[in-house]
Amino acid sequence: MSIAEEDRAGAAGGFLVIVLAIAVVIWAVSWGVHFLPGNDQSQLIASPYVKLSLTDGHGSGVYIGNGNILTAGHVASAVPQGGVLEVIDDKGDKTVATVLWASPQYDVALVHVAGLPADAAKIDCAANVTGQHVTIYGNPLELDFTRTSGFIAGKARSMGPWVSAVPIDATILPGQSGGAVVNDAGDVVGIAVGMPELQGAPTALGVIVPASTICSLLGH
Repeated sequence: MSIAEEDRAGAAGGFLVIVLAIAVVIWAVSWGVHFLPGNDQSQLIASPYVKLSLTDGHGSGVYIGNGNILTAGHVASAVPQGGVLEVIDDKGDKTVATVLWASPQYDVALVHVAGLPADAAKIDCAANVTGQHVTIYGNPLELDFTRTSGFIAGKARSMGPWVSAVPIDATILPGQSGGAVVNDAGDVVGIAVGMPELQGAPTALGVIVPASTICSLLGH
């Protein structure tokens, strides 16, 4: 190979290296945000399902946006209206929430936080459908941030202390009250509030307040 041919080959090789380097830079810029530590939004944004810590226990709640957390009335009633309770997200971060209102009649309450870096859950205001599959998010007993599943077992009705309640074939344990009941699309269709007593005996069924009732209380 002549000197001129060697020079041309070297130039071509150098050009190829430059092209490959540019391609690598473009790829890194396009995808690097997914790999750089601390830039993964899934690590920064908490889920909408939270734990509410009380002086003598805890409950569950769901963040619905604008600083508002939906929970059970009997959970929030542990503190007076305008009082505060502690909110813990699934990242372990803690903040303080103020009780806006609580309805003992419907067992629904709304609490407010100044800031919560979490995705907001969407509420489906349609009536529940018997046989619909649901997932219950909450903090039963000492099992924080867990989920169980079941099916809507019947239509809304007055049941025990609840003016508007829907039975589900899943057990609602202490600490799970106020937790979101979510359909397969990921929308909130109710909140867990307890277990019914039929003829004075507890059952394996759970009780939720339907989203249709919650939407009415929220003015949706």
